[in-house]
Amino acid sequence: MKVSLRNSNFQRTESGWGMIFSRYECGKSASELRNSWATIDRLRQSLLVWMTLCAMAFATFAPAALAQDKQDPAAAEAPPAIELPEVNIADAEFALRLVHLTNAELKETAKEWLKIAQAQTKHAADINIALASADGPTAERLRADLGTATIKRQLLFEKLELILKEWEAKGAKPEDVTEYRNYAGAVVRNELKSTDAKTLSKWFLSWLTSTDGGGKIGLLLLSLVACLFFVMFLAKVLTGFVKRALHKIPDMSNLLRGFVSKIAYWIIMALGVIITLSLFGIDMTPLLAVFGGASFIIGFAMQSTLSNLASGLLLMITKPFDVGDVIDAAGVAGTVQNVSIVSTTILTFDNQVIVVPNTKVWDSVITNVNASDIRRVDLTFGIGYDDDIDLARQTLSTLVSNHPLVLSDPAPNIRVHELADSSVNIICRPWAKSDDYWDVYWDLLQQAKERFDAVGLSIPFPQRDVHLHQAGNGAAELAAK
Repeated sequence: MKVSLRNSNFQRTESGWGMIFSRYECGKSASELRNSWATIDRLRQSLLVWMTLCAMAFATFAPAALAQDKQDPAAAEAPPAIELPEVNIADAEFALRLVHLTNAELKETAKEWLKIAQAQTKHAADINIALASADGPTAERLRADLGTATIKRQLLFEKLELILKEWEAKGAKPEDVTEYRNYAGAVVRNELKSTDAKTLSKWFLSWLTSTDGGGKIGLLLLSLVACLFFVMFLAKVLTGFVKRALHKIPDMSNLLRGFVSKIAYWIIMALGVIITLSLFGIDMTPLLAVFGGASFIIGFAMQSTLSNLASGLLLMITKPFDVGDVIDAAGVAGTVQNVSIVSTTILTFDNQVIVVPNTKVWDSVITNVNASDIRRVDLTFGIGYDDDIDLARQTLSTLVSNHPLVLSDPAPNIRVHELADSSVNIICRPWAKSDDYWDVYWDLLQQAKERFDAVGLSIPFPQRDVHLHQAGNGAAELAAK
């Protein structure tokens, strides 16, 4: 028997599934329908059992799993970052913002910045603690966070240092300022001790590539080096102008020109370095104060050097000789090679280099052989008392007139100069250029000897006549006794 359920409103109200079959149309028998409902009830009951078991398992194991997740090193997370004031502001601008603050206001400002630095230090310490129990990618991320936190903390310390400097300028007590600086130094030292080598290297690389750390310092160093090279170039250019201006002064010696040029170069260099360092924010006042205080001690310890300096300046100003001149001073004869502010360098005729302190040169008698363009060559020839004086003078006159390096003006002087013990001395004094002095001297000596021998003039050697007299009888008897 077929039961039609078409358009029927069959519902199972005792179960929650009856609504699904509302207005269900089918052509099955009543027994088949009851079997289907039984199957559905068994499925429903099984599903409820499984859901209950899953709920019980989750309630049992979830707290342990969550606790394990909290203790898992791979799941360690960095502490949340703290909010910081604007630390990337330029130091010059930050310093200008501190100018109007009073002593008391700067004290409070320093306290506030110290609190911020303490909070950032604690944040970095928390990251370091988390890093101690982390590994893998989490550790690398924590190392990067630690480097960032440390750089920010360092920027805070730098701004705190600017506050302390302004506070010092407005009357802060040394012990108050020292407390802040000791804290900053202790934090950095303890952090370096407690951080592992890998983190330090990661931190250093992070700082090195940071625009606020190594990148900033590298850019400053490059700019400083470029400025110093520019100062050197500018000093050389200006020194060249000074040299050209000095060469237009006719009576200035080469020594003084060189000395003034060197002084100008080093003055320009010193001013350029001071200005450059000041532009980069380096305070030169303490350094200049140290130099000023040490100048008295240095001057007292270097009295002899300063005496040589003064003598060198006098030598350059009075110009008793110049570079290249042949002089005889302080018992040393030779060619002047150099005169510095403390000593004079002389190259002797046998190629020895002798350095004489300027004080000894200035205090001695200075003979400058090259002071004049021409020199007189003084020669003396001795002939025998039996020789012809006119022949000797004529022979020397011919030799002098025929020599190509002897000057005709002034005229040479050939005269009988002395009736010596063994000879009649004739002087021969021709003139020659200073550079030709020794050539003329040596040539005339040789030619005179050869020519005197040719014409029969003798050059006697020293001799003494001894006359013996016979003693009287009285003297002989006295000698016998």
